[in-house]
Amino acid sequence: MMKILLFSLAACALLPPAAVAADAEVLAVKAKSLANTLCVTCHGSNGVSVIENYPNLAAQKVPYLEKQMKDFRDGNRKDPVMFNMVASLDDEMIQALAKHYAAQSRP
Repeated sequence: MMKILLFSLAACALLPPAAVAADAEVLAVKAKSLANTLCVTCHGSNGVSVIENYPNLAAQKVPYLEKQMKDFRDGNRKDPVMFNMVASLDDEMIQALAKHYAAQSRP
């Protein structure tokens, strides 16, 4: 009986990382979709902007991208367009978007 209990506890201990990995994958898919439907308008396909006034996001570092999006969202950096784009994003989605753009090829 003790072996079954220990085995059950060990099996349960393995579940959270798998659940976290699945959540991260779902979040990554959502971030890519958001990037390809909303962000693409100004920041271009794969984060390479074709509009001079908008920066390339491709290959930027994750912490930098996260900070900028959070600063726009939290009002520490002022831009009404960007505020509207990121106002509803939580920290997890911001991180997922940052990772998406960081993984893109440098222009």
